Amino acid sequence: MSLQYRVSDQVLRVDDSRDATEAIVHKYDAFLNLLCANRYAFQRDAIRTAMRFLVSDKYPDLERLARENWNNRDCIRQRHDGGLDAFLDTMPLRDRKAATLDLATGTGKSFVMYGLAASGLAQTAPLEVDRGWITQGRSGHYVSEPPESAYPAAEFRPDVPGSGPGTPANGPDRQGSRTG
Repeated sequence: MSLQYRVSDQVLRVDDSRDATEAIVHKYDAFLNLLCANRYAFQRDAIRTAMRFLVSDKYPDLERLARENWNNRDCIRQRHDGGLDAFLDTMPLRDRKAATLDLATGTGKSFVMYGLAASGLAQTAPLEVDRGWITQGRSGHYVSEPPESAYPAAEFRPDVPGSGPGTPANGPDRQGSRTG
């Protein structure tokens, strides 16, 4: 007799809907609604779930989340018949607040990672979000220029490939020679 497992049954569930956690997660609703509009709502849900784990003090590390799921879900215990220790041994970063984001090919993992990163940055520093930047990702063109303050160390020109975020301000200098 073969055993069959559903992938969705093996995903660790984050169960923290306390007011403090939800207040942080929902602080970014306007941003996430723009980033993940219409048919991309599943990305918003993925971002919110990951954010709940990352901002929750209920889960100081992955091991706490894994233990909770082990104790509350039969499907995980059935899949890992070597016991809790064997289950935890499959998680090399269990002593940290770490996890993987598993989404099918072509479903927008980059947008999910961007949404998490931008929200995480906003937790520590104000972040301006221009609707034109978000629209560019979905349609392939910029609706408006980015705010001048967005990347002060880099000259950003949407019409010049490689001039965007992450481009060193002192890359090839104005005379065409390399610095450094």
